[in-house]
Parts: sequence; structure tokens; C-alpha cells
Amino acid sequence: MVCTLRIAGLVLLWSSPLWSTRDKLIGTLIVPGGLTGSVYFGLFFVGFRSYTGGGPSTSTRVLAIGVLVIVLLAPIVTA
Repeated sequence: MVCTLRIAGLVLLWSSPLWSTRDKLIGTLIVPGGLTGSVYFGLFFVGFRSYTGGGPSTSTRVLAIGVLVIVLLAPIVTA
């Protein structure tokens, strides 16, 4: 359902003459949800545990921190 709404929103965005190409690219490439998305992402990785009983691997943690920083900074930079 969410994917269908996202696609419909992108179609409406790109078909509208009111938005510049820059605005359309931002609306297409930036993760929707703004800072709310980063909170959900952070909560997901805080609660993440592997089935072996340990926490996530070092590479998974580095990747999670990188993505979290991008998700946090993207709405601020585009504003």
C-alpha cells in the first residue's frame, strides 16, 4: 500500500508544472518521512539482534550509522 502511494505521489510530482526539476529530484531521491524516518530507522537498529545471540556485526553497525547520518542530514540540507 505504501509503495503504491509513493509511486502515485511521484507521478503527480513529475506531471506537475509547478515544481522545478531540482524540487522533483529532491522529492524523488530523499527518503520520505524526514526526521521521523530516522527515528524509525534508529529504533529498528537499536532493537536488532542476530540469531546467534550477539549483536550486529561491525560492518552492519558502520552501515547503519552511515545511513542514519544520511537520513538525519538529508531533510536538513534540502530545507
